[in-house]
Amino acid sequence: MMLRRPLADGAVMLNALDASAAEGPYLGWMHDAEIGRFLESRFSSHSVESLARFIRASNAAPNILLAGIILDGCHVGNIKLTLDHHHRRAEIGIVVGDREVWGRGVARTAIRLVSAHAFDELSMSKLSAGCYADNIGSIRAFEAAGFHREAVRPGHYICDGRRVDGVYLARFIAGHEGQA
Repeated sequence: MMLRRPLADGAVMLNALDASAAEGPYLGWMHDAEIGRFLESRFSSHSVESLARFIRASNAAPNILLAGIILDGCHVGNIKLTLDHHHRRAEIGIVVGDREVWGRGVARTAIRLVSAHAFDELSMSKLSAGCYADNIGSIRAFEAAGFHREAVRPGHYICDGRRVDGVYLARFIAGHEGQA
């Protein structure tokens, strides 16, 4: 599914991606070891063609919403919702690929925007995300966007040659914590 209209908060905007986004900075992010350090996509090879296929497949899927994170007109990252309509929940994945904007609240704003869209427009009642415990920036961004730590899975991932915990975060639509 594609985002029908841009979502914006100040200089940060979420916009639908089309296959041409694979020709921009996106491919560079996927080849940058520091950016990919905490991404499962680091285990795959990427090309303009493979990213374009991923974008097209995401846009065609009824349960995936993929959006570009745009800051001041530049594509700086992506955010993805994987929806489970039966249980009214969605999983969020995010990458801020432009290192120049790290630490500036872009991820937090993107998470808030996609969360509001998921609750208000897509009828989700619970959102969740997972990350490596060493990914402090991601944990902080989700917590600043209203998520709480739901669980820790000890030694769940291997990062930099060692086992690290997985941290799982969640947010419910207001007033529905743990309810249908």
